Amino acid sequence: MIPHLAVNRQVLAGKAIRRKSQLGLIIAGVLAVASFKPVQGQSLPVLTPTTSEAVTYLNQGLQQARAGNTESAIASFEQAVALDKNLAPAHYNLGLALKDRGKLQAAADAFYRALSINPNLAMAYANLGAALLEGNNLEQAQAYLERALELSPELGIAHYNLGLVQREQGNPKTAIQHFRNAQQYRSQAPEVPYHMGVAYLETNQLNEAKKAFEQAIRLNPHYGKAHYGLGSVLFQQKRKRAALKVFQQAIKGNPELASAYYASGVILFQQDKLAEARETLQQAQQLYEKQQQAKWAAYAKQFAQRTVDQSGN
Repeated sequence: MIPHLAVNRQVLAGKAIRRKSQLGLIIAGVLAVASFKPVQGQSLPVLTPTTSEAVTYLNQGLQQARAGNTESAIASFEQAVALDKNLAPAHYNLGLALKDRGKLQAAADAFYRALSINPNLAMAYANLGAALLEGNNLEQAQAYLERALELSPELGIAHYNLGLVQREQGNPKTAIQHFRNAQQYRSQAPEVPYHMGVAYLETNQLNEAKKAFEQAIRLNPHYGKAHYGLGSVLFQQKRKRAALKVFQQAIKGNPELASAYYASGVILFQQDKLAEARETLQQAQQLYEKQQQAKWAAYAKQFAQRTVDQSGN
């Protein structure tokens, strides 16, 4: 037995994935203020005496985000909303920046304020749903994501995040459909086929899972978890040598992926490569302990001891 990877939400926000260097999160999903051009029969936004100055701070925040200075961007967006509380793009972009810093409640509040000003802002519903998903509020996340799709049926990030919600709610088949929709509208995000592959694994559709993981790897050859998912498929198909190579690729892509070390150690043990198996399992144990996964750390320790017992050393 090898471990399944826990659901890592990898929530899509704006038009980019949240990672350690997340500036694309803010840049790609931004709302800017366009020049006001009256259209016959169209109501104009209410301007306050400080609107012009607020827009200046909004644009300054966008520039700071592009330069990688998220904290300064947050300060600028906050100044913008202080000057004009009805400036929806400032609230929205503040939400993206706060979410990027892991301040989920504050981000959700900012998205909610943007929606109170512009209730038809699909991206704000999508990002509010994403923040609630990361905060493990699945029911509300689902409601806001579904509202986003009512407003914008082709919004790939909403389909993707709904897929994550369905996976966590134990509905992998429904999740797969959402991931398919997300793939249609957001074809270059490797996280989409990765999570589709995991959902296929959960429904024991190994061939479909294999295709999905391979697609994720094509989009990002260094995607460690996608390599691990592919290795899991090959392991279940009794293709142990091929699985070992893929698990080793997973380690190259993500040296902190404890489960890839564990799975490699299991195969090496089965191949009677006891010394190599022991070293690999000990690495898995150390990483599991570091990541506070006590159950799997204990399994890795026990398996490493088996290599000692079997070798007689």
